[in-house]
Amino acid sequence: MSRPQSLALAVLVAALTLAISSVALAAPPRGTTSAKAGPAYAKALRHKRPKSFSGVPVKAKPLLTRLLKAAAAVASDDQKAAALSERYDTECYKATQARLEVAELDRQVVVADSELAGASTRLRRAAVVAYVSGELMDVNAGVLSDDESQGQMAQVYSGIALSQLHHAVAMYTTAAEAVHESRMAAVEDAGQIAVSLAKIAALRARARSLIATAAKKYASISHKLRRLVGRKEFERLFLPSPTGSPYMGPDLAGTIATRVATPAAGLRAARTALEFLGVPYVFGGAGKAGVDCSGLTMLAWASAGYSIVHSATLQWEESTPVSLDDLQPGDLLFYHFANDGSGAISHVVMYLGSGPYGVETVIQAAEPGTNVSLTKIYFDGLVSAGRP
Repeated sequence: MSRPQSLALAVLVAALTLAISSVALAAPPRGTTSAKAGPAYAKALRHKRPKSFSGVPVKAKPLLTRLLKAAAAVASDDQKAAALSERYDTECYKATQARLEVAELDRQVVVADSELAGASTRLRRAAVVAYVSGELMDVNAGVLSDDESQGQMAQVYSGIALSQLHHAVAMYTTAAEAVHESRMAAVEDAGQIAVSLAKIAALRARARSLIATAAKKYASISHKLRRLVGRKEFERLFLPSPTGSPYMGPDLAGTIATRVATPAAGLRAARTALEFLGVPYVFGGAGKAGVDCSGLTMLAWASAGYSIVHSATLQWEESTPVSLDDLQPGDLLFYHFANDGSGAISHVVMYLGSGPYGVETVIQAAEPGTNVSLTKIYFDGLVSAGRP
């Protein structure tokens, strides 16, 4: 099941529930309106009239009831899977950054310890010289003589030099301690990220199982219902309509964009994306064996010389916003769905501009259980478009 189909399920549940409880299947009241599909409108549909079910036989009611339950399961599992996939990608990025931070701090620890050891050695040598000869090696020998005033001056200079060395050692000690503490904190953060990744890995394994079971049941029931009511009526009931995005958070699009890709680069990225058609969706995937949504777009743009992070949210932040009227091949469309929680973006697709759906053709790695495929551009959950 593709992403556009699964997006319609959540609202389909609300719409069909209203319909079954409030209208007779054989003779619904006139004036019912076509419900907009997509989880973004689940709450709004509670106050709207459902689609008309004229033409649906009364004997289809049991199948519709079963389909409601199956659709609810698929919708819930798909939403969980989408959120898990984005969380996994983001945590993987954090883990990589944490490892790099620890490695850099390891280097800084070596440097700081070396500087501290050198400063301590110099201080010990200076102290020995000052104790034995009453002067420091760094003091200008010309100011030292038997003259009492000049001898006192030498002691003053020696004292200043020793004080400066003491101060330097104290500074190096403080710096070394700070670096060690930073490294300990970084190692702890990396450990926490690793634990989070392990938990998400366990959850995604469970999600795969839930999705496979629910999708199989949904497919079986929907096939029976399609045969019962006919293809046209089935599509009329289930066809999603363009809607908006439920995202209400801050607009982070383009906040860390560094450059804007050329049209030629976009074409190159789009051509590379097409090479992944048929590749299975895999959580955190970034290769021909499997990709997820942001893994596909990352690899495609890498072939054009643009490095973008393996995370839909971060790709949104890295991309320069573009109008839907100005889309070019390779541009990215970013989505946030109703149950995505606090995360800004949970899905990304690439605009192609040509294909089986003409200028409305996009390519995507939709969700577990599907392969990379072409589909018509859809607007359920769409937040914005961007160009790396």
